[in-house]
Amino acid sequence: MNAPLHSPSPRPSIDLVVDGHRAELLEVSASHAVVYSQMALKPEQRVRIVLRANDTVLRTHARVTLAKYQMPKEGPRYRVELAFDGDTEALQKFVAAVTP
Repeated sequence: MNAPLHSPSPRPSIDLVVDGHRAELLEVSASHAVVYSQMALKPEQRVRIVLRANDTVLRTHARVTLAKYQMPKEGPRYRVELAFDGDTEALQKFVAAVTP
């Protein structure tokens, strides 16, 4: 008899707010994030970030390192790369807690 296959545990949902506006998180690490934003963001712009997963909330600041305008079927958006400023240790703990 074959052993049952176990799927990896699902990645927790991470809510992201950039300067008070919801954004879609594509990738996150202790040093940077890649997001889709409906709000226009420009390189070198400094933004406030709130990351929330389960009962864990992290507030920090970041700098926009790249912003690229896109026009998919769903409507206009910006693909944005952010470099985190702030408490590196807190960012590392958050990422470790929310990534499998």
